[in-house]
Amino acid sequence: MLYNIDMVSQLIDTSAPPLVRPETIDIEDVEALLDNDAWAMQQKFDGVRCVVACVRGRISARTRNGHDLALGALAAQFGRDRDFVLDGELAWGHYYPFAEISDAAAPFAEQAAQAADLVDRWQAADIRRVETWTRRADKWAAFRRARAQNIEGVIFRHRVDTDQACRHKFIHRVDCVVTGPVPDKQSVHIGLVGADGGLVPVGRVGVAGYDAWRDMSAAMAAGGDLVVEVAHRKVSTSGLLQEPVFIRRRIDKPAAACGLDQLTESHMGELDGPYIDARPATITINGQVTMTSSRDVGCHRQPAGAEAT
Repeated sequence: MLYNIDMVSQLIDTSAPPLVRPETIDIEDVEALLDNDAWAMQQKFDGVRCVVACVRGRISARTRNGHDLALGALAAQFGRDRDFVLDGELAWGHYYPFAEISDAAAPFAEQAAQAADLVDRWQAADIRRVETWTRRADKWAAFRRARAQNIEGVIFRHRVDTDQACRHKFIHRVDCVVTGPVPDKQSVHIGLVGADGGLVPVGRVGVAGYDAWRDMSAAMAAGGDLVVEVAHRKVSTSGLLQEPVFIRRRIDKPAAACGLDQLTESHMGELDGPYIDARPATITINGQVTMTSSRDVGCHRQPAGAEAT
């Protein structure tokens, strides 16, 4: 179907059908998709899933759950000579549009090409082109580069059926539900939603920095769902996250989406025993954030371009 201007607000409203949430897959499935020309591949960005729409010259942005986003100075960098609806990722002050979804029935390859054309036309400093690889050789080459650079991961989308999407992460991350504070510590207990809808404890994670902890404390006091993104090394056989590192709050994700199925077999380790949060580890995510995990987890901004380790 073709979305007319009066339907755009419905598209990015919570009452509209949700945007496709890619399923996490393991390396065996990745290899099959790399060899399959029916699937396109793009880089996965570490940010907030965001729909940006231009309706009669007015720019608006919302998360996939309908939260309004203020784009600030970034809004002025979008062209206004035509109406559009972009699906993309807002990360590090930049917007990465991977599809122009005004025509919901269009094949993904066409949607991706239209998004790239808009970015090329605008030549904006903070609206970045997202490369789409479709040929087998190109996908394999891009996948090897992505893995060597240790970026967060890649996204696979069916070139025709826009409802089919998968993702593979090089750095293990999960979105967890905060279940409460850890007494006398700057940490929170976290859990994942099991198949029966109940919360399954997966350990705890420290929240470093005065501002971050103040924000977290205020959110817990206010009540309601509180979702955080956590990086980790492995999962113990007891089901606890090993060396967890707090990344950020996820205002764009509901608690119901924080399923236990985020933990694929590739996350599982051979470690067992009590939960430990005192083992040192330094991780740089997407060249943007360095986190030192010890008894108190630290989080420090790094300049763009720094490689992930």
